[in-house]
Amino acid sequence: MSSSSWKRLFPPEERLRRLKEWDAHVRQQAGRTFVYAGWWFVGGLGLGFLADVLFLGADDPVWIPRVGVLAQIGVLLAGIAMFRVSATVRAHPHPLCTLFSAVVAGIGGVVLGSLGGMDGPYFYVSYLLSATALGLPAHLGWRIGFNLALLAAFFATFFGLHPEHANVPHAHVAWLHLTCMSVGTIVFGHVLHLQARELFMHRAAAEQRGDALVEEVALRTERLVAVTERAERVREEERQDIARLLHDDMAQLIVSARINLEHLERSVDADHARADVRSLRQVVSQMEHSTRSVVGGLRAAELPFEVAAEDLVEAFRALGELAITLELDCAHSEPARPVRHAALRTIQESLSNVLKHADAKRATVRVTQSGGTLIVSVTDDGRGLDPARRAEGFGLEGMRERASSLGGSLSLSAATPRGTEVRVALPLRAPSGSLGFSG
Repeated sequence: MSSSSWKRLFPPEERLRRLKEWDAHVRQQAGRTFVYAGWWFVGGLGLGFLADVLFLGADDPVWIPRVGVLAQIGVLLAGIAMFRVSATVRAHPHPLCTLFSAVVAGIGGVVLGSLGGMDGPYFYVSYLLSATALGLPAHLGWRIGFNLALLAAFFATFFGLHPEHANVPHAHVAWLHLTCMSVGTIVFGHVLHLQARELFMHRAAAEQRGDALVEEVALRTERLVAVTERAERVREEERQDIARLLHDDMAQLIVSARINLEHLERSVDADHARADVRSLRQVVSQMEHSTRSVVGGLRAAELPFEVAAEDLVEAFRALGELAITLELDCAHSEPARPVRHAALRTIQESLSNVLKHADAKRATVRVTQSGGTLIVSVTDDGRGLDPARRAEGFGLEGMRERASSLGGSLSLSAATPRGTEVRVALPLRAPSGSLGFSG
């Protein structure tokens, strides 16, 4: 992964802003790293102090290491406290990280210098000083400065208080190792820093693309909703045009045919001819009722749902063949257009089935709301449906599919003491993108 490949992700005018975001992220993470590592060092130094006192005893004459450990703990706690309370320190954490870390390293030089020189194991701790900078989020300049500050503070106290420690054979080998390790950790830490920046920039670019996709989806959804609403308006206009055509032309022709047939029925003498004319007049009457029902259904979209339901039931009452009770308890919220259409068609289909097949005298239509659900129930006192035919015919499959397309359900059961109940449950708000059936 190239350290500059992220520049291809953004136009030139945006790169500077992204670099500023990265710098702010580095400063924030540097402060968090110092606090997190500081607590770990405090815990480790505290356990070491307790172990020293327990195993060697409080009267042990080696008092410099104990005082030094307590001083290091105090410095680290002071640094952590400053990060907690000072916004300025949190905004510019690297100077304080360098200062407090150098003080801790200097105290370490005092402690370890009192215990031995370059020929002992205590000097080898200096090899680890550069490694502590690996985890510090910082640019190359601060990383080099951090390493030099730690090493300078450690050597100033380690050799400054004990110059004799430098007079050992082959000291140059230790210095060579220390130099190589320091340079290696600085380079390695900088490479990690560049890779972290690359990942940061790629994530920022991915988030930017994600935001753009969200905006595009929202825009397309808005356009789809607009097209859907326009299609619904066009369909509604077509419905009204068809309703006017049926009412103004077809219905008038059917009424004229029915009236002429009534005159013809009264004028003929033969019984069989009169029976034929009467049968034909009944067919025309059914055509008239069906046309009025269709016109009522087409015009129902203009009315509030309760008024449309009352008009629909009244059209069936006008036939004089069925006593219908209407119970409405749904004034809390007007259902969505596809839902109201499905509910009205359920009432229409169910009452038509009662008239054609149930041999019923009474029917009850109940429309209620329960939570976010509209419940339509049509009950009759007829002979009921043949169980073998429940799954087909009588428009039940169409009603079931219409309810299912809106996230609802249809159930068919025997009424008490006799008859049939058709019950449809529909959500007041149709699922997104659902228009229901238009038929």
